[in-house]
Amino acid sequence: MPNPKKFTDFIESGPVSRKRNHYPYTECDHILLKCPRCDDEFAAIPQDSFASNRTARIKSHLAKCPAYECSSCDEDAPPAPKSTALVAHDQCIAERNVLKQEKSSLEEKLDAMTQQLSASREEAKREREEARQSQNNLTSAINGVKSQLDRWEGGLVSAMECEFKLVRPITAETIPIQMRSRESQLALKYSKSDEVEAVNRERMLTQLSTKDKQLSNLQVQNARLQGENDGLRSNLKSLDNKLKDALAEKETMVTRAVMKEKVMRAETESKRKYVDLKKQSIVIHNEQNAVIEKLKAENAKLKSALRKRPVPGTDAETKALSKRPMLGNPKSQV
Repeated sequence: MPNPKKFTDFIESGPVSRKRNHYPYTECDHILLKCPRCDDEFAAIPQDSFASNRTARIKSHLAKCPAYECSSCDEDAPPAPKSTALVAHDQCIAERNVLKQEKSSLEEKLDAMTQQLSASREEAKREREEARQSQNNLTSAINGVKSQLDRWEGGLVSAMECEFKLVRPITAETIPIQMRSRESQLALKYSKSDEVEAVNRERMLTQLSTKDKQLSNLQVQNARLQGENDGLRSNLKSLDNKLKDALAEKETMVTRAVMKEKVMRAETESKRKYVDLKKQSIVIHNEQNAVIEKLKAENAKLKSALRKRPVPGTDAETKALSKRPMLGNPKSQV
């Protein structure tokens, strides 16, 4: 059963004589195709290749026709069966471009957030190093102050001993009083240094806790952005797979069209060779007939010549033979 004809609403004109748009640029009959939607004569196809090129030219026109509405872009329309033709509509192309732009913008945002996160990490790391350095500096300063206090204490004790020896002797009553006053002075100095160190430590700990909170918030934002990026990548992969399937289908259609065109060319070439061979056979047949006629004429001439020749046994033949000398007779030789 033959396949039904597609795109029957397109208007086909009668044969119009025009030049071909490819070699050998000869005059031939063309058929014009007119779109029923935009009233545009969009194609002039040679009549000998009209049947094979009609559907492809119509699909190519529908892909860029402004009055054509793609059924797959309509959300309210029922899902149409899968077609073997690749029809790219402007709305589909626009949606694909919008998705690509959204992907690029989200990738730019993700890159900016990643750079910001890495910068904040580097800043937090630098601040931690500075805090550790300042803590080490404070510890070294406190140790220096303690060592200096120890030296001052030793010098003060020696000075007190020298003074007490010269002015007043050290007795059992003055030693506890001096020792208690000295202990109270040293305790006051050490308590002040411990308070300063504690305040500095608390300040550094609060700064580190705030930096840790900021780092955790940035990690949460990074995880959320990575999830969004994974979703976008999955959508892009699905779109890429659809595009690959459509391109493969288009390649198969193009391959079929090329094979069909090659088969048609082979058929036309075989027909042309058959016509040439037929012409050659006719020429050979005519030459054979001419040779036969010539042979018949020569045969007729030979027959007429044989008829005019004298028949053996008649008087004229006998006289002619008697006059000729016989080679084997010795008498005739003498």
